[in-house]
Amino acid sequence: MDIISEHCTTIRNKGQELTVQHLNGLYNEILIRKEKHHADINSVILCETLLNALDTVNIENILCHPIILTHTLHIFIIDTLNETLKRWQQSPDNISHRRKTVFHHITNFLSNLIDKINENNLKNFQILLLHNELIYTINNILMNMDHHEKYLNSDLVQYFSTVIKIFTKLVTFNTTTAKLTLILDPIVKLHFSTKYIEAFKALSQRTPMTSKQEFLLITCPLFLFNYQPQCEYSEETEQFLTSKSVTYFTDIFEYLLPTISEWNEPIIVSMSHLMNILYRLYQFSSISGYDQLISYLIQILNDNDAFSSKTQLKDATLMLIFNLIKNFALLAVVKQLENVTQTFLTLLTKGNDNRLVLFSYLILVNLAKEDVLTVLPETTKIIALFPPYLEQVVQRKCLEWQGVNLEDLLNGLKVLAQNDKTRKALDNNNYSSSFVQCALKTRKNEKILKLILEILWLLSFDPDIASYLQHQDKFMSFVKTINKKNYSLSVKEAAEGLQWKLETEFTLIKKSDELRRQQKRVETEQ
Repeated sequence: MDIISEHCTTIRNKGQELTVQHLNGLYNEILIRKEKHHADINSVILCETLLNALDTVNIENILCHPIILTHTLHIFIIDTLNETLKRWQQSPDNISHRRKTVFHHITNFLSNLIDKINENNLKNFQILLLHNELIYTINNILMNMDHHEKYLNSDLVQYFSTVIKIFTKLVTFNTTTAKLTLILDPIVKLHFSTKYIEAFKALSQRTPMTSKQEFLLITCPLFLFNYQPQCEYSEETEQFLTSKSVTYFTDIFEYLLPTISEWNEPIIVSMSHLMNILYRLYQFSSISGYDQLISYLIQILNDNDAFSSKTQLKDATLMLIFNLIKNFALLAVVKQLENVTQTFLTLLTKGNDNRLVLFSYLILVNLAKEDVLTVLPETTKIIALFPPYLEQVVQRKCLEWQGVNLEDLLNGLKVLAQNDKTRKALDNNNYSSSFVQCALKTRKNEKILKLILEILWLLSFDPDIASYLQHQDKFMSFVKTINKKNYSLSVKEAAEGLQWKLETEFTLIKKSDELRRQQKRVETEQ
């Protein structure tokens, strides 16, 4: 252990000066000593010594380098974590102080590493973290939590919470693997357990959250929310949710809503995460009961408290409602509520958060369609919202940003393009250029392409916009080729309409103007 300690001291002293090659060499030396004197080395002490040494090493450039990130010594750290979790699972009240300390160090170390996750190192993080034994141990603990209070009441639940947060970062990158359903399944069930409801009811207006409450009300909901619908779900989870109704959460609303004006930060944050749970459950399951929750959601939006204190909650509530009303039956439920249009108008005019204002507008579009412009006090604020989203689509080639789908954005913009006044405002904000770029970037998505072509057709009624489009050679060439390619009839018709507007009609108007000028000359000469 003495030589290993020397190498660890070198790592700590060199710190930021270490290169990948130097650290890899030291790691290999430590590994050789560990294997050679395996019987004499305490894995917990070795892990503690190593992690203390790594505190000074550059995370992004050195520790996250592929050679280092997946090094056998890091796998050893994962194995030590797994062994600690197993001991906690077997005897939550009988973990040594040293092992508790190492548990804390390991979760901190992995948490700092995962903060640097990106598309380039994603596969290496998957190699490091997706170990069968570790996943199975986490699964067992989560399942036990549903039946045994001792895990949630343990002082180690805060470190276990960090473990789940680490895997949450992993699923944020659309990691698709059946292994992660072993974490998802028990987390879903925890949300439908009495423990989740009780954690809400135990929240106090005066005291901070406990580790148990934070785990149930924030950590677990974050994992569920970030688990993307396109990832794998187990048949068990699907069947479980199909048999459930979100009216299960009615108790939470009925218990807390009477005191909404007194909510503190823990309650507001927990309610925001509940909205995200309801949003995600609606996305990937046939779960029922949403119609019975809508009045509660509107009540939250109607709260007159300062917008800054509840912006996150109102934002999450709006995102949920906006997705719910894509269902015609739920849209009808919202429309029947008294003064509901005024609710969203107030949010739109008084809100100081862009996403909150955007969702309010998009909901109003669904409620009132083209008539929405007659009730809006002004549109400048709305028109200024869209460019950042369209820019992200062009730069990142994605169809969603910050929870807002491009198709939904375009439907909202289409309403603005149908009005003469707002059409001119769109031109002043250089929207035509954004639409042209979006059309070229998303040409393989027929729904999006059709919407863009229809919007550009509406905008081309403005002579300045029409002139701009006529001089976009690459775009016009693309529009002309749509008819010759394997696009649907609706896309071809939209392209034909735009082409006719910009070329055929333009030529006809030009000829008509020329004929009028000729007639005028003839009349003048006579």
